[in-house]
Amino acid sequence: MESRGHRVSDVPSLPIVVDDEAEGISSTKGLEGLLVSLGAYPDVQRLHSRKARSGKPLLRGRPKKTGKSVLIVARSAGSLLRACGSVAGVDAVTAENLSVLDLAPGSSPGRLVMYTAGAVGELSRIKSPHLELLVALG
Repeated sequence: MESRGHRVSDVPSLPIVVDDEAEGISSTKGLEGLLVSLGAYPDVQRLHSRKARSGKPLLRGRPKKTGKSVLIVARSAGSLLRACGSVAGVDAVTAENLSVLDLAPGSSPGRLVMYTAGAVGELSRIKSPHLELLVALG
């Protein structure tokens, strides 16, 4: 993961699995508090220092590239999805909608992923050869 640029030196163990109470987070402040307590917030902060691009992308309204940080996989991501909307690079997805494109953006594997306990159970029920590795990690 560090080869992709993620800062995981403060994270105590990988993969990150949290309690189902994290699905009830509905505010950005609560989400940032969770990421700080898990040691994953330095990975979010690295996206704040993006430089503006020059040339055609700037003229066409795309001044910065948006990087990817933590992916949160939850059983139901209703309020959590809204909380992730204003934090740069943080995405939330339900376990049944998990895609390879979410796990390996830009075809480069190794994204920092945080699972809820209910999502790990949901992934074990999905019969897919592509998800066998994720179930083995959880």
